[in-house]
Amino acid sequence: MNSLFKLFLSLCLCMSLNVSSAFAYQVGDTVPDEVLKKISKENKVIIVDFFASWCHSCKIELPLLVELYNTINKKDVTIVGIDTDMVLKQGVTFQKSLGINFDVINDTSNEIVSQFQPSGMPALYIIKDGKVEKIREGALNHIDKVLMDDLKELGIYETNN
Repeated sequence: MNSLFKLFLSLCLCMSLNVSSAFAYQVGDTVPDEVLKKISKENKVIIVDFFASWCHSCKIELPLLVELYNTINKKDVTIVGIDTDMVLKQGVTFQKSLGINFDVINDTSNEIVSQFQPSGMPALYIIKDGKVEKIREGALNHIDKVLMDDLKELGIYETNN
């Protein structure tokens, strides 16, 4: 029964994320200041990661984001996780089990996720100067390396070429 309930919640969230996707942030869109202030108080490049405890790919991807967070220059870039679990205790337990060491916002009311409206989980957005520069949705192998390449492409880190 518990598994069926989780599946039901997952389907509901996925369906709610896809409703009115015409208003979802796309590459090049400016994120309103009131949304940016909810995500981060600092004026840096922000990697926003939407995740949930029921998301299998998130369980694989989040430890790689922890590793990335350990290596990035936090003066220029930060990672902010947005946990979309509806049950706070479940989300916090999940975060602790993975040793997440970057800031996490527990978006139990889906206030922030409804602004971004990703088409699935995990979903990552790179925001620079208030503008969406990159979106990475779904499971990606070596997401830490993919994001580092994205940061280099955006001129945040020098390439080794």
